[in-house]
Amino acid sequence: MKDKEEKKKKRFRFFGRKKDEEETEVIAEENTEQTAQEEEPFVEPEPELEPVDYYEFMETTSKKMEIHKARVAGSWGEKRAARMIRDDSNALLGIPSRLEPFYSREFKGRPCFIVLGVLYAVCYALFCLSFASNGPFGIALSLIATLGIIVSWVFLFLLYVGYPSVQKLLVKKVSYNVLSTIEPKEECNRNLIISSNYDSQYGNHFKISDKFRFWIIACSMFSILFFIVFNLLRIFLGAGNTTVIAVLIVVSAIICVPSILVLILTFSLNKNKVEENNGFSTAVAMTVARYLIDEKKIPSDMRVSVVSFGGENAGHDGANAFVKRHADTDMFKNATMINIGDIVERKYFVATVDPVHKHTFDEKLVDLAKEVATAQGIELKSEGKNFGVLTGYAATAFDKAGVTSVTVSARDRNPFREITEENEEISDVVKDIFKLTIGIVEKIREE
Repeated sequence: MKDKEEKKKKRFRFFGRKKDEEETEVIAEENTEQTAQEEEPFVEPEPELEPVDYYEFMETTSKKMEIHKARVAGSWGEKRAARMIRDDSNALLGIPSRLEPFYSREFKGRPCFIVLGVLYAVCYALFCLSFASNGPFGIALSLIATLGIIVSWVFLFLLYVGYPSVQKLLVKKVSYNVLSTIEPKEECNRNLIISSNYDSQYGNHFKISDKFRFWIIACSMFSILFFIVFNLLRIFLGAGNTTVIAVLIVVSAIICVPSILVLILTFSLNKNKVEENNGFSTAVAMTVARYLIDEKKIPSDMRVSVVSFGGENAGHDGANAFVKRHADTDMFKNATMINIGDIVERKYFVATVDPVHKHTFDEKLVDLAKEVATAQGIELKSEGKNFGVLTGYAATAFDKAGVTSVTVSARDRNPFREITEENEEISDVVKDIFKLTIGIVEKIREE
């Protein structure tokens, strides 16, 4: 019996040694093959792509984006859309594409108003409680309410416009940029970056126009100044006079309470209320890349990078992360960027200045875009000097990093007017932006 067990153990040990030896041989063989590949790199032939109609290609791509709903920063919808763009770039463009993860902050952008509304409500409650004491305790509560609302307003404004230092206090979520690259056939001397964004932003609780929403939020923000005045009156007049108390509480309630409700309830965190990105800008960027490949319009010394940003509606987290990742690489050397903005109506714009971040875009490239638009019969207006661009542009970070950048879009962000064509058929506008982008690329490659 013991002899049988010993033979069995020897057999297991033998097979174990044999298996280890086989694994060692496989690893050695793989290392040998890897070394050989490093010495003589295998160059894959260019894939043969089926002919496509470019306008149909854009329409199909944008409709695919509609499948992935609620693509807000860090959401599963955004992640699924990123993977779809990556897979389509690999399959339909025939170029390598990858996901580049980064951290985004979900409560940047529109949710800032909700947070401000909640903090405003807390400060208002402290203001009301301050009347319970006519002594130092009441004054202290009123001072805390005053300082609290000032700090909250400044903090959330900086957060809304994407100021980097304040965002560290928010919870991080993973978002993705999608990068596809057409490598040059010779030594790279020039870089062209074509960008767009695929993420969505939080929508409204109620169906209201952009113009009405702007004004009620602006008035609510302005009411904070009145709230500060009420607190100062409370501190200097005290809480001993019943009439003064009644007037301050009633007047403050009339002004502040509706403002608090507007800030909290205007925008919704409900995924069913998301203001979806129609995907046209990403579709145009991908189609431009396909056109350049098919028509062999890419100079042999030029690298073309097509990037679709995630987290853009959260303070341009995607663009900022991309710049931070690639600023010191060859991609940013002698580089030009064309950023394709929102496409929602029959008005065409080119960004000339980012007033929030105090940055002026390259005048020569802006003039080049206008020249191309004029030749194509497109009226391209300047944009940047109005309240609608408080969040700035994705191109700002690139331009500051030394990449000459231009942003073209089909959306009037002036809050003093209505978007009347947002739900209408605008396929002709998408085609115009496509042709405009191609025209700008043609001019750049000739330089």
